[in-house]
Amino acid sequence: MFTPDYLNDLVESSHIAATEFNMYLTNKVIDSIINLFESEGEIKIIPSNRQRIKLLNEQSGILVSDIEKEIRKRLPGVEKKIREAFLQAGYEINEDINKSIADMVESDKELKDFIGEAPRLEHLTESEKKLLDAAYKRTSGEIRNLTKTTAADLNQQFMKSCDSAWWKATHGVDKNTAIREAISEVSKYGSHVVYKGGRKMTVEAATRMCVLTGINQANAEITLSHCADIGMTTVLVSSHIGARYTDHDEPANHQSWQGKIYSLNEELLKKFGYVGNEEKPKKNVFGKIKEFFQKFRKKKEKYPDFETVTGYGTIEGLCGVNCRHTFHPFDPKYNSNPYKDYDNEENKKKYDLFQKQRAMERKIRETKKRMYEIRHSIKAFTDENQIDAMKEELSEVKALFDRQFGEYEIFCKQNGLKVDQERLYVGN
Repeated sequence: MFTPDYLNDLVESSHIAATEFNMYLTNKVIDSIINLFESEGEIKIIPSNRQRIKLLNEQSGILVSDIEKEIRKRLPGVEKKIREAFLQAGYEINEDINKSIADMVESDKELKDFIGEAPRLEHLTESEKKLLDAAYKRTSGEIRNLTKTTAADLNQQFMKSCDSAWWKATHGVDKNTAIREAISEVSKYGSHVVYKGGRKMTVEAATRMCVLTGINQANAEITLSHCADIGMTTVLVSSHIGARYTDHDEPANHQSWQGKIYSLNEELLKKFGYVGNEEKPKKNVFGKIKEFFQKFRKKKEKYPDFETVTGYGTIEGLCGVNCRHTFHPFDPKYNSNPYKDYDNEENKKKYDLFQKQRAMERKIRETKKRMYEIRHSIKAFTDENQIDAMKEELSEVKALFDRQFGEYEIFCKQNGLKVDQERLYVGN
């Protein structure tokens, strides 16, 4: 089923591909810094500013060309992983709807007497395949858009770090130290995506967010398509411990609307192919179920409006950015709600623990990246003084990583949380 854990598993392979992609690009910037300042096994600082700018621009042009070439080479691999995730999601969506229909038929004697055995979809319908494909294309397009800015972003970091290193080296700072600090700055920054409003995310985090959101939105649209097919106007939203919360009952406060029943308005259903009694019905495998609801269940209890309360279709609401809630067709007359009604304080405590865990994971990833990039620098340098200094720095960063990871393991154990290796992955 489309549980939060299942959604995380779906995005894992595309997240790993994007993470390795990001690591490679950052290493390309480190190589460019070394190429600019190291010559014949020694760090050299060009005294002439004019000559320095000329060489910096030349190296910058090479870097941008290499990055753009690598993006063209590696992006199809990332997109392939995303496509695989969407195809796997399509299969699970199909199984989810079959289970929902079977449960509904088995629990409703009147419905079962009318239609017999529950109908089963062997595959997604053509219209549902189109919805899945459209969601994939939207997600893939977002990934392409965010990678378009990567070359310029990394080049800007390269230029900024090199300028800083040159200024330091010509104003009394040891030249070897200045170059190491430049590399350190690049390592800390990496390749980022900056969204409107100033929110900044790493490429891999942005990829993860895009894929998870895209798949869940596809699931939502296909579910609504099935609701239109069977004439079902009520749905049940899932619930999970640690749901997002705010101080007010609003779409952004997922805690307030999770695990409840909602009514779908006809306008929303019509967007997904619903036709009323007076119109020619659309033929589908669930047509008999729709006929039953239209004949015998005309009077239906009204529940809070699905879109208004949950904020479905908005960035912060149900199936919005990074939301892991789902929903499915639900007949309140016979079906029982399987979702737990979590205590608000219990949920808030868990959410806050998850947020602290994510913060610890981000710090571990940063340290891990720094450790890997120092190792890359050691291989790239030929200056023995730099190599020795880098090895000393590697020991310090390794000790920091060991301490951070140890604290993370203790925190997870004390609070009953899983050590999430996938979220700690930064590439090879």
